[in-house]
Amino acid sequence: METITIISRRAPYGSINAAEAVRHALGAGDDFKAILVLIDSGVYLAKMGHDMGSTGFSNLEEALGLVEDLEIYVDRSSLESRGLGEKDLIDGVKVLDSDGIRDIIKKSHSTMIF
Repeated sequence: METITIISRRAPYGSINAAEAVRHALGAGDDFKAILVLIDSGVYLAKMGHDMGSTGFSNLEEALGLVEDLEIYVDRSSLESRGLGEKDLIDGVKVLDSDGIRDIIKKSHSTMIF
């Protein structure tokens, strides 16, 4: 099965980028194995307890739970630079260093960046 790595670099609310990353992960279906990589402000997508405020966006934390077998990886330096740790993340998220993130992207058949 081919893999598609979806990279999310922006915060989950305020623009459509993170929502589109999640939508594409949901849409991978049986054709691709979807891998979601969160870097920069994209790490907030994996944070527990989303508060959408008055953004009008759907809760992306809940949407992530709809994707079966989705692998989610967070860049350690992006996480730490935002004052977050592994204890702040939703279940099943794996934290990797830059080399680990690079290896995932390198092995992927396709990559999308949001």
